[in-house]
Amino acid sequence: METIKISWDDIEKKCKTLASRLKEDDFLPGVIIAISRGGTIIGTILSELLNIDMAVVSTKRYKDKIGSDYKTNYNIAFHRDFKRGERILLVDDIYDRGHTLFNVLDLLSKMRPNNLHSCVLLERENHHKVNVEVNFVGYKFDDDSFLVGYGLDYNGEYREIPSIFKVNE
Repeated sequence: METIKISWDDIEKKCKTLASRLKEDDFLPGVIIAISRGGTIIGTILSELLNIDMAVVSTKRYKDKIGSDYKTNYNIAFHRDFKRGERILLVDDIYDRGHTLFNVLDLLSKMRPNNLHSCVLLERENHHKVNVEVNFVGYKFDDDSFLVGYGLDYNGEYREIPSIFKVNE
């Protein structure tokens, strides 16, 4: 792994900035929903900074073979019941291709929240396969580097590293 790309202190400062932006934009949600696993760290920090409850949503992406093509499906499980009319902030670690954010936002919108916004720590621009409106972004980058740490993993490893590193190929 290369040197630190984003340190733990940088991440905490960025979460404070995101919390301030939420307040400035007058969007204080009733609940923060973190996409497990990567989004739970940023969700926890924002939850503590804003004194707002956090819930977790689990997603599992799998492919069904249909003829010679594969169809991507999601198994999405909420770990909390939601009330119609809630103000919801969905958080995740990264907006890369956009499939996970799109699918969870789509499902949440069907629950008829009063307001539904999204927030990511990282956005990899020019990689999106699905366009998603992300309301709050910590860092944007456009290179093809593979990042690990702070919830981001490589083959299930390095997720727990308290900083974000670039993986050497």
